[in-house]
Amino acid sequence: MSTSVVGTGDDGGGNLRRRGDHLGRRPPYDDGRSPPRDRRNGGTELGDSIAGAVGAALRRARRARGLTLQEVGARSGGEFTPTAVAGYERGERRISLQRFCDLASFYGVAPEALLAEILAGPPPDIVVLPQAVLEPEPQT
Repeated sequence: MSTSVVGTGDDGGGNLRRRGDHLGRRPPYDDGRSPPRDRRNGGTELGDSIAGAVGAALRRARRARGLTLQEVGARSGGEFTPTAVAGYERGERRISLQRFCDLASFYGVAPEALLAEILAGPPPDIVVLPQAVLEPEPQT
């Protein structure tokens, strides 16, 4: 591996940073790939499905307000960055309960209503009933 100097900065200990110095990060594998990142929830399917459901509900709430990710960032005064919100919506970034409640409130949705929607699961398929079922039979 080459050790060419990257810049004139140091690593905080007076040492020049060199290509290949990972400054406390895990080094890449020999073939250049990075090791997999640890997942906070251990990568469980349940955790992934909940994160996905939370993200989908947050995206629906944002879109119902007609907001883009950039507008969320601007209107929140930077409290919610577009990158973070996009990560929540894709289920790639975990959101704390407090942050979830703050974001739901920002969208004008009661956090408990949004949480109930998430826990209820996907909406059932719509079944179209024949008109005869919808109209009561005339009483004679």
